[in-house]
Amino acid sequence: MPFLLYQRTLNKNGTHTFTQVKDDVSLGGKKSPIASYVQDEYAKAKNKEGPLRWHMSEADLLEKLGVSANDYALIIDLKPKKGGNVSLYQIKDIWGFSSFGWTPIALRLESLFVDKPSKNPDIFKKQFDDREAERELIHEFLYLNGDANSGEWKWGMAGNVNAVLLWPEVLKYFMNEISKDL
Repeated sequence: MPFLLYQRTLNKNGTHTFTQVKDDVSLGGKKSPIASYVQDEYAKAKNKEGPLRWHMSEADLLEKLGVSANDYALIIDLKPKKGGNVSLYQIKDIWGFSSFGWTPIALRLESLFVDKPSKNPDIFKKQFDDREAERELIHEFLYLNGDANSGEWKWGMAGNVNAVLLWPEVLKYFMNEISKDL
């Protein structure tokens, strides 16, 4: 599931043209924008006991990547290897619950193209406009192996049977945050 950085240009008709500028943005690792943001939030936290609950907006994420939210977007290519298919989702928000050496996260994504048929998906993904974008909000749950004090901040395993485990306190936090804008 690659993260792609796009420059976003406003067209005269109100749509946007997205031009890919980087095809493999790393959001995992100790020096990643997410780990850096969490460490900044931990440094500001008054209560350094217990879990750190945090929210990273699209603008915060793009700022950590060194670009402006006005001109750029970070997009997930959800099905990069599925031939004849384009499935692109723009990251809008990330919520995290960092404790005990790991961080479950909730991503708010805005669908651009969901299983859009394309004769050449790779060419389509290099540059597209959003006039046919679906623009529906959806959520995805993942986890990183790290918290504010420790860990490598590598993505947890993903597969047919591996997923993030959400204890009641974590799920309640995510549901409260997500529902604020619904």
